[in-house]
Amino acid sequence: MVVIADLENVTGEAGLSQVLDSAVATDLKQSPYLNFLSAVHVQETLSQMQQQKDTPLTPVLAREVCLRNNAQVMLRGVVAKFGRRYLITLDATECVSGDALASSKAEAADTDEIPHAIDAVADEMRRKLGESRASIRRFGTPLFAADTGSFEALRNYSNAVHLGSHGRYSDAIPLFQRAVELDPKFTIAYADLAASYRNVGERAMEAENLKKAYELRDSANERDRLFIIARYHDSVTGDLDEGLRNYQTWTNIYPRDTAAWVNMADLYIRLGQAELAIVPAKRSLELNPQNAIGYVVLGRALMHAGQLNAAKFVCEQAIAKDLDGDDLHSLLMQVDFALHDANGVEAQIAWGRGHASATRMRLNEALLAAAQGRLQQGRETMEAISISYKRQGLAQLHTFYLEAGTRILAETGHPQEARRYLDSLPPVPGMTDPVVAMAETGEEGRAEEILRRELAQHPDDTMWTNLKGPQIRAAILLARHRPEEAVEALRPAMAYDLREFDTPFMRGTAHLNAHQPEAAEREFHKIIDHPGIDPLSYLYPLAHLGLARSLAAEHKAGESRDEYEKFLALWKDADQNEPILKQARSENNSLKNAH
Repeated sequence: MVVIADLENVTGEAGLSQVLDSAVATDLKQSPYLNFLSAVHVQETLSQMQQQKDTPLTPVLAREVCLRNNAQVMLRGVVAKFGRRYLITLDATECVSGDALASSKAEAADTDEIPHAIDAVADEMRRKLGESRASIRRFGTPLFAADTGSFEALRNYSNAVHLGSHGRYSDAIPLFQRAVELDPKFTIAYADLAASYRNVGERAMEAENLKKAYELRDSANERDRLFIIARYHDSVTGDLDEGLRNYQTWTNIYPRDTAAWVNMADLYIRLGQAELAIVPAKRSLELNPQNAIGYVVLGRALMHAGQLNAAKFVCEQAIAKDLDGDDLHSLLMQVDFALHDANGVEAQIAWGRGHASATRMRLNEALLAAAQGRLQQGRETMEAISISYKRQGLAQLHTFYLEAGTRILAETGHPQEARRYLDSLPPVPGMTDPVVAMAETGEEGRAEEILRRELAQHPDDTMWTNLKGPQIRAAILLARHRPEEAVEALRPAMAYDLREFDTPFMRGTAHLNAHQPEAAEREFHKIIDHPGIDPLSYLYPLAHLGLARSLAAEHKAGESRDEYEKFLALWKDADQNEPILKQARSENNSLKNAH
């Protein structure tokens, strides 16, 4: 494990050190032999040291960061100028003892030669730290090819990376754009520009720049190439199986790369294979115990796998290390709710209200309200989140949150309100919920048209082929009173039944409508028996209602009444005029009166 101190700039040229910091890190991180503490983890450690996150990482601070993260080596660079020539020096120091380990240096005739000098310094340092020449040859792609690149492109790129690391994604975008204008073959700049667009909700621009990065991937270094392939399959083709194979290659080549392990774990969760996510998530934390994202992913894997107490322990571990944030408290709130820990849930809500930027916690409040039948409050909270994004100029996120709520409205007995949103909002490409809501509110033709378009645009997309498409098709068939065909349409989604509740709930509804209550019972049990998959889902209480109706159809009156009572208990604080609540009470009373 290596920590890189900020470069010391003694040239008198302002802004040079930040550019070189980025270049040195990019060059060195190709090495599968060395593992570098990420900028995010450096910032987190500085916060624990009562320092500002953007405090310059001097050699003294870098060594303390090194020690706190159990790293072995601290690298320190210096750039000096003699006449028109630049001298770049890189020194390696053992963190615990402070002993010098190695030194390398190279000269550049002018600024445009600096990237080539950095290549030479980085290669020599890697060799002196013990990496083989064969490894350096294989994983030693130059910063720029001989016939392309400019120092000014590198300057814009590094400034953009710095802004992005501080959450200023909108400000970073024009700098990334300028970098690729200056160097149209600057592969990683396209990938990072795509990431910035993703962070501001501009998915079309993300895809456009990822496609460009993917076209140029073979000119990138191996680590960046693997990163680009992963992002491309995740956000452009949607081929998650190919993405998983790429992560497996990545971890084989770079077995100490925390990001590869944690992203692999996250992908397993998204594929509905939470059990397989636990080992890579733990591996990411073994490599870097200060990795906040690693705790969130491990906690989610354990929660989805039904290991709720273990998930809670992981969250508490991270909080004890001062690694908590919106994602972690959001996860802990879900775990506490699944564990029926009301005090824990309230504590997390209080934390969220005390942190204005905790959007995910506000979303949790909306979902919790819907899950408890307080649908009016849920709608109001969701609208407040959406308006907040609109004020920030994030139009797609504003629309996304309103569109996401349309399915909840449609499936909880509010079709007219769902239609009002659907008619007033522009469609968000790639979303499933509003298209399902269209079918459920009488617009099957419109839903069918969107489905055809999405499937044509995503021929290799794992989720569209096996999950999203089948759900929309089943919703259309259910709306047309063809439940047996809806069951068949959902067959490809069975492999993902432990990913989310939507598919088993829809399949259970289809079986129930097809007068197949025993089969419906099995589907609703998939939800009830796995609360950790989505603890705040409105479908969890509705699964108890679906199970009650299935049991009633099987003439199991006693068991059916028990399930009705469970649903009514979960909705004890519900809005009293909710149509589903009134219907459930009526059905339950009919059962009681019949016996």
